[in-house]
Amino acid sequence: MKKNGFTLIELLAVIVILSILTLLVGTSITKMLKNSKEDLYEDQLLSIKHAAEIWGSENMSELPESGKCKLLKLSDLKENGLLDSNIVDPKNGNNISDEMLIKITSKLTKYGGLSTSYEVNPNDVSDCVYIYDSGEIVDEPIICQAVTQETASKTSSGALKGFVPFK
Repeated sequence: MKKNGFTLIELLAVIVILSILTLLVGTSITKMLKNSKEDLYEDQLLSIKHAAEIWGSENMSELPESGKCKLLKLSDLKENGLLDSNIVDPKNGNNISDEMLIKITSKLTKYGGLSTSYEVNPNDVSDCVYIYDSGEIVDEPIICQAVTQETASKTSSGALKGFVPFK
């Protein structure tokens, strides 16, 4: 007698084989997508670091002294035109916060030069000061009126020009 089809066992075997292949291919694709998102995130952090290095080369007087550290915010780099205004975190699809910190540290080299390093999103920011401090400005003997950032310009010593003392 001649059969015109597949048996139930043959169909189940094909379904099991296809399921295993789908599982293997699906997990490898998911892993590849996750790794590519991680790589893209690391590339974005590297771009932020390079933007901070460019900022440092343009603002050498603001860099920290040897053994000290200073902090930049991501928003500072954006305001200086070194980064796009919207940087998206590929891992979750949200914008990276403008409050992300870049830690700038300096140390003396064995030849007497100054070596500056940049760390994006550092774990330890203790003993660091902000380069662009948005807080109130207080001078020891004279309490000054608050000066907006648009009318003030920072000097290399960190003091602000253009403050108006109380009388």
